[in-house]
Amino acid sequence: MADRATRLAEALAAGLCAFGAALATAPNEVLARAGLTALPALPALPALQGLGLLFARLTGVRDLAFGAALLGTRGATARRRLLRVVAAVAFADALLLLLGRGRLPARRVALGAAASLATGALAVVASTGADDLESGGVPLLVAGSLLSAAPALDLATVVRERRSPPFVAFEVGAALLGAGWLRRGSRAGAAINGGAALGGLLWWIRGARHGSDGTR
Repeated sequence: MADRATRLAEALAAGLCAFGAALATAPNEVLARAGLTALPALPALPALQGLGLLFARLTGVRDLAFGAALLGTRGATARRRLLRVVAAVAFADALLLLLGRGRLPARRVALGAAASLATGALAVVASTGADDLESGGVPLLVAGSLLSAAPALDLATVVRERRSPPFVAFEVGAALLGAGWLRRGSRAGAAINGGAALGGLLWWIRGARHGSDGTR
């Protein structure tokens, strides 16, 4: 069994994949949840708002790439170098947020900076891992994250409004995630994501039954 720091590296990589996929595929929803739907100092410049969304998507792609690279790195030495890069980028993100605190809500800046600092700190701790890590299942995990991240942000609305395309994307994505974790030998990861897929399906079926009862 891998040591705790190595397992932390895998968990951090999974988190980067999930957050990166959400930010890349649904930046509006992620930013809205963070209270950053608009730049208060530039409310009437939609072009700059569009650039902000593009930057958010690119940041998501970056985090997804970091997560995938970590998951695909088997050796401890190479993983250690990559984690140091992740830590440096996270600390730089925190610094940039703090430098821009005059244009963003102070509370949101503090939360964002704290999250980035926490990510950097976790990467530093995870870089002390000395064990090899299973490197399989990365394509399944990346594809699953990209498919499931956006609908998972508002799954209740998806089910309530009977929106089939995002629901199918969530189900397929969760199944791929479960398969990816199973490929890596993580029964817990496979069970969690398989359970999410099954729970979502049961929720959808229950909603369909309630809807049919209401139309009688």
